[in-house]
Amino acid sequence: MKKRILAALTLAFLPTLGVAPTALAVDEAMVEPSALVQTWQITAEENLPGNDELFAGYVEQTLYGDNSIMPLGLNAVNSVFADDPVNQKFYELLKVKIVEVAKNGGSTQFTISLGDLGVTKTGNWADFGCNDYQNQEERHKAIAKACPINVDVFKVLLLDCPYEMYWCDKSASNAFQINGPSYSYNSQGFTLDDSLEVSIRVGAGYRDNENINSVKPAIANVSETAQEIVDKYKGQSAFDRLQGYKYEICALVSYDVDAANGSSADGVNPWQIVNVFDKDPETNVVCEGYAKAFQYLCDLDGAIDCYTVTGEMSGGTGAGPHMWNVVRLNGKNYLVDLTNCDEGSVGMPDKLFLKAPDSGDVTTGYSFALPITITYAYDEEIKAIWGNSILTLAT
Repeated sequence: MKKRILAALTLAFLPTLGVAPTALAVDEAMVEPSALVQTWQITAEENLPGNDELFAGYVEQTLYGDNSIMPLGLNAVNSVFADDPVNQKFYELLKVKIVEVAKNGGSTQFTISLGDLGVTKTGNWADFGCNDYQNQEERHKAIAKACPINVDVFKVLLLDCPYEMYWCDKSASNAFQINGPSYSYNSQGFTLDDSLEVSIRVGAGYRDNENINSVKPAIANVSETAQEIVDKYKGQSAFDRLQGYKYEICALVSYDVDAANGSSADGVNPWQIVNVFDKDPETNVVCEGYAKAFQYLCDLDGAIDCYTVTGEMSGGTGAGPHMWNVVRLNGKNYLVDLTNCDEGSVGMPDKLFLKAPDSGDVTTGYSFALPITITYAYDEEIKAIWGNSILTLAT
């Protein structure tokens, strides 16, 4: 997924990137201090990955520690703005704020100090090529030279940290906007105000309380919560650790019946694993959340072979397209279906946890005889990925 996303971003943006200042739309004020405005959005031709796809990549990168996102072999900022220290610094300051918002949520309206950018705030018109200060177009060209902020910084940010910008509404007409600097002037020269106001529009599914300039908290403390669970059971036997992971997941969430009515269990909802570990009792999950959370705890454990599988399940909670786990313990493979071990399910508390089937095989599926018969059949794609050695359950 990552290679495809990064390739799309690179192909879309590299031909259009440059270091010359972008043409400015301006405030038409004649006497009052004026403000420059720059905006940018993607075009219809730039077929970029969607917010959910980027968020899935961000979740994977954050939980599994993959920070090797360098589509050009180096940070794009070093290539595009190699001889432009002002925009390099602008990029660095914005990136820090964007990374923070991606993890913890918050406002996407940022104030950037011209002093931090190394911009000199006073100047003479003649030094910046302005021969007629009363001509607004000439005046603004001079201000743009004095404060050469380039809106292409946003394109570079999308290249260098696409996953951290999962929340950005790239196609909006004002996806990115820079307001400023405001300035005052007379016949001799100008004085710039100290700050730029930067605004990045947030996509509909990621807004906090429907605010177009605020991101709802996403995965703050998610990995920390998961690690606390693993540490809690450290030193116990593999079986007891796995049982502890089951208990903790089922204590953190419940089955989301409403969401399940529209779920295809195809493994593409990145919020599922987040909802397990966010400590928010209002966020619950379907089978994908249970299975991915259990997989993640096993991965953090480091000494347990766990595999996430998909297929068709009948007879239990989440019947139909389903996601569950296969765990290898003492050289044998066992089914783990946490969805059907949670409260109110047919297998509670552990009838479908580390269990061998009563009958079946990889080809036809497996059956478990509870008060009713529960069957599991692997998807053909899963059979091709994992093979019989992993998918064959103990007898």
